[in-house]
Amino acid sequence: MAKVALTAGGSRKENVKKALELIREEIEPRQKVLIKPNLSALKNAYANTSVEAVEGIIEFLHDHFKGLEIAIGESSGSAYLAGMRTRRVLEYFGYDDLEKRFGNVRVLDLDDWKDFNVLRVRMVRGHEEVRVMKHDFDYVVSVSLPKTHDFVIATLGIKNIMGMVHRHDRIFIHGLRGKAFLQGGTQMFPFLPEFLRRPLHDLGKYILVNLGGYVESVKLTNINLAELAKATKLDLVVLDAMYAMEGEGPLLGEPVRLGVAVASVDPLKADGLGVRLMGLDPADIGYLFYLERDGYGDYSLEGLVGENVERYCRQFRMHSRYAEQRKWRV
Repeated sequence: MAKVALTAGGSRKENVKKALELIREEIEPRQKVLIKPNLSALKNAYANTSVEAVEGIIEFLHDHFKGLEIAIGESSGSAYLAGMRTRRVLEYFGYDDLEKRFGNVRVLDLDDWKDFNVLRVRMVRGHEEVRVMKHDFDYVVSVSLPKTHDFVIATLGIKNIMGMVHRHDRIFIHGLRGKAFLQGGTQMFPFLPEFLRRPLHDLGKYILVNLGGYVESVKLTNINLAELAKATKLDLVVLDAMYAMEGEGPLLGEPVRLGVAVASVDPLKADGLGVRLMGLDPADIGYLFYLERDGYGDYSLEGLVGENVERYCRQFRMHSRYAEQRKWRV
C-alpha cells in the first residue's frame, strides 16, 4: 500500500519538499519527467498551481536523481475559451523563469501537441472519441490544489489530467457537444468584468439546470473522467494546499488558507486526503468512487505519514450547484 504524506509549517516549497521526502523511497523516475501544473485561470493566482510548488518538485528531483530531463507542460482551458495560447499563461505566472534557472527543464505549451491516443466516452446521446496526449515521458507528476468544482464537486490532482486532452475535445468529457454555456458562461468569457459575467452565469445556469441537461452532464462527467484517469498513467500527485478554493470553483471561488501539502504515488490516496481537507468524503465524489471501486487505487487513510489530518480539515463552502452535483450516481 502506498503512503500519503501531509506536511505543514513551512513555505509552499518547503511543504512540498517535505511531503516528497516522506515518500522518497516510493518515487522512481527514470529519465523523462513531465510535471503537469493546473493553470485554470488567466489571472487569478488562487485558482492555479503556484510556480513555487513546481520549483519545490524540481529541487527535490535534483537532490535525489541525476540525469533527468524535466518538462513542465500545460494546456489551459480558459486560454482556449478566451482565444489565446497557453504560452501566455505560463509566462504570466512565471513558469518560463524555471526554464532559465534549471538547465534540464523545458516549458511546453501542450496546445501544440500533435500525437494522441483515442478514448471513447459517453455522451448525452451516443458516444464520442476524444484525443488524449500520447507521449514518451516515463514519469508523470500532477501538481494541483484542492478546489470546489462546478460539475464534479471537487477537483484535485486526478482531474488535472483534463489538460492532457486535446483542447477541442474536452467538452466531450462532460457528455456535451458545443460550448453550450459550459461552466455557466463564465469560462467562455473570462476576460469580461464581473458585472457582465454574472448575467451570463445566471443564463447558463438556467439553461443547464432548468432544462434538465446539467444533472445528466454531471453523471457523464464523473463516468468519463474515471475512464480518462484509467487511460492516463499518473505516477505522482502533489497537492499544494497552502491555499485551496471554496465556493464557485474552479475559477471564481474564494481562497481558503490550509497551509499544507500532500503527496502520494497513488493518485487516489492524494486526492482522497485532499477532499477530506475540504470536509468531504471521497466516496461522495463520483469519479473517485468509480476509480476505487474498479481497483485503480485506494483513498483510505492507511499509509498516512506526517501531520494529523484532523488538525487541518475545514468545512468548505460548496459550489452553488452542489445539490445537483450530488446526483452523480447512475
